[in-house]
Amino acid sequence: MSTEGNSTGEIRGNARVVQVANLHGDLSMSGTRGRTLHSNLAPVDRLFTDRESSRARVRRLVHERSAEDGTTLVKLHGAPGVGTSELARQLATELADHYPDAGLEIDLGGPDPARAVPGEALLDRLLLLCGARTEEIPGTPAAKRDLFLRLTAGRTFVLVLDNAVGAGQVRALLPGRSRCLLLVTSLEALPRVGNVGKELPVHVGELEDEAVAEILRKGLPEDALEGVLEGTFDRLVGLCHGLPVLARLAIAYLDQRPFSGLEDLITHLEEGGGEHPRDRIAAHVAALTEPAGRVFRAVGAHAALGTTIDLRSLQSVLGDPAGMREGLNELATHSLARRVGSRRSVWLTVGSLVGSVAEERAGAEHVRRERLGALCSFYRDAAVRAASLLTRRPLLGAVPDADTGPVGADEVVEARNWLHTAADVLAAVVGESGAAGDHRTVIATAEAATVYLAEAGRTSERTALLRQGHEAAVAAGDTRARIRFGNLLGVAHLDRGAFDEAEAVVAHSLELAEPAGDTMELAASHEVLGIVAQRRGDHTRAVERLSHVRQLKEELHRPQALAVADLLIARSQIALGRCAEARERLEGALSVFAEPGQHRAPDAVNVAKVRSELGRALCVLGETEAAGVELREALKGFVERDMPLQRAHTLETLAATVRDAQVRDEHLTAAAGLYRDAGNVSEAERVESEREGPGPRP
Repeated sequence: MSTEGNSTGEIRGNARVVQVANLHGDLSMSGTRGRTLHSNLAPVDRLFTDRESSRARVRRLVHERSAEDGTTLVKLHGAPGVGTSELARQLATELADHYPDAGLEIDLGGPDPARAVPGEALLDRLLLLCGARTEEIPGTPAAKRDLFLRLTAGRTFVLVLDNAVGAGQVRALLPGRSRCLLLVTSLEALPRVGNVGKELPVHVGELEDEAVAEILRKGLPEDALEGVLEGTFDRLVGLCHGLPVLARLAIAYLDQRPFSGLEDLITHLEEGGGEHPRDRIAAHVAALTEPAGRVFRAVGAHAALGTTIDLRSLQSVLGDPAGMREGLNELATHSLARRVGSRRSVWLTVGSLVGSVAEERAGAEHVRRERLGALCSFYRDAAVRAASLLTRRPLLGAVPDADTGPVGADEVVEARNWLHTAADVLAAVVGESGAAGDHRTVIATAEAATVYLAEAGRTSERTALLRQGHEAAVAAGDTRARIRFGNLLGVAHLDRGAFDEAEAVVAHSLELAEPAGDTMELAASHEVLGIVAQRRGDHTRAVERLSHVRQLKEELHRPQALAVADLLIARSQIALGRCAEARERLEGALSVFAEPGQHRAPDAVNVAKVRSELGRALCVLGETEAAGVELREALKGFVERDMPLQRAHTLETLAATVRDAQVRDEHLTAAAGLYRDAGNVSEAERVESEREGPGPRP
């Protein structure tokens, strides 16, 4: 994604921007149908590589929607340099056959809100691309919007909105009665846009080293790799830090210097040169006033090539809000800081290439460690608070006297969005705290971060953090934390289909929990073992274990905990053919999750899970139409929260409610792909084999 705004109002391609002024009134356009849409998509970069998992998700979504009108919205977000814009253009090109009328692209001017292109100007650009003549463009935003809807009515096209600042920008440009693939790129994850057929958020992260190496091999001169020392090319790959933009800069460096070699390039990247960003930033830092220098030093210890820092974290480190604001303002004038999204966060372009500059200016090592420790503590506490809002259960790092007042739905959404944005930073906090021997911060942060990662289906990252948390618990001699992380690791192993590993780690947690007499952890251990039996098809054993879990949870006096047990028991009862009993349990659980309690908001995630199981029960009971309603509602909830494993389960059941063989095959194909994306290969293979049979599992 480009980090530069478009202040000149250019549009790529043959279309040109015309300044529209003083056009007023209700312009009645004749002949809007049949106007030519002027494709202006930039060509795909020949160096584009990989992103297969993200591309597969989008292809599946488009395939699912191939026969439906309306807008399919894909929201691509990631840090500068990871290639969100190139991925959007690649997808637009790959899927052009599904949207044959045109491929359109405009730059919204982000990520800096101050440089965002005004909505009216964006509509002017779109209208020109949609075949409107300059003199036909109305003078009011409402009339322009109406004209845009008429020009695109009945059309089938791709629209790329690059560098979005917020969801509001996107909503103002949504097509109407057409079939459109809308690809939006942004720095941060956008909240739900709404008013579209489907909405899919896709995080674009750093590339693996193999993909970076492929870009370099494609782009470097043919003789660049001849005769280089062993390991030299690998050093160059590492210096690109997984960012396609740095790989392209490396290629450009040698293109412009035909007498330089790979070693020269590596030296230039490692030590800095006259044209390297590191030198420019060093010069900026040297010229900073003390307040700005304090802000820069406080965040410069992060080893990511840019990160979103919550402004409250800076305050926790610096303890001087006035000085913090002054420092941020100065950093902004030097283009080292940009505000992002809300006023609560700021993007800082500092990182591994410039980290040493910040550390050199940070003074003594103990000062840097203190500041970094304060920053880690802030993220730990914020993560625990956010995760507690999602789970409404006591977390290991929770403060005993923390606020337990009523929680609104908006707070839950905000907590989920915060965890989504901060997930990578939280992983860095766990790593940094572990290296510093701060086991408490590792334990609290790892558990909190994995609450979101579990919802998002990011199984490998979640498992890695849980293992780090378990190691910290062992090192700290914290039995309760060892039990908790063992149980959570068991669930993570379950989600990737590793039943033996799940059973082994949870059995050990159970051995620790029984003498400790911890009812909550005992219930959690038995619950995971019940789910293991469930996944293995031993539903009689599963019901026995889970019924015992329900008895244990009755001592906790927590209605939602009992509702979770009922949900799990009902799942096995359906498999045993006891669907009437299951239906009764599920309807009771639904009433608990759907209604706000004294200290909780409605639990939308568990509502979707209950509806999914209720759909299964109704399907077996022969109430196919009612089952379809429940399953589609469940699927909608899982899509809105980007929960791939739950989507896969629901799609399997939904396949059993349709008579059309092609639609059934599409549902099962999508389910298998979601399992595979989440790393659960065994489930993917099972669904793929069942796709050839008469129907999915009951």
